[in-house]
Amino acid sequence: MRAGVTLLAARLHGAGHRVLVVDPLRRTFGDLEAAQQAVAAFGGDVAVQQHAVGATAALPPGAVLVGWGRGAATAEHLACTRPVAGAGLVGGALPTADLGLLDWPRGVPVQVHEGGDDPRREPGAAEGLAADVRAAGAAVEVVVHPGAGHLFDDPDAGAGYLEAAAGALRDAVVRFCAQHAR
Repeated sequence: MRAGVTLLAARLHGAGHRVLVVDPLRRTFGDLEAAQQAVAAFGGDVAVQQHAVGATAALPPGAVLVGWGRGAATAEHLACTRPVAGAGLVGGALPTADLGLLDWPRGVPVQVHEGGDDPRREPGAAEGLAADVRAAGAAVEVVVHPGAGHLFDDPDAGAGYLEAAAGALRDAVVRFCAQHAR
């Protein structure tokens, strides 16, 4: 589990939210290749997603889901397949069709955070999701943090950590959850 995730979880908890952090691999990886190998050994993205579905089965309908990177796609999938109050996506957003889903759920708001210099950012993906969310009659906010890379909110990322952008991300997600959690 990366420090950026645990720091936001602590901020949300401190703001009075009940927080559940799902980490099926139960460890942090130093590089993308090692993480991809661990996901493959776990059973692939489908197995990771199935784990998250099971781990979050007892969440109430008023929950707000927040996901990072690959976890953002899982948060999107969960938001499209169960009643939730909102979805926050950090470092990954995809149009619903890219997830094999037909439509974004009616009225479920979304907040997306991306690093402006993130080499893993898929051009047009966040905008495609934003169009899906607006078509479903919900609010969407796409925040691109200028000069930020993929792990800009993670103090363990060394030079890639941008304290001001990380603080802005955490503040925005806490406000989003306060506004939408029921």
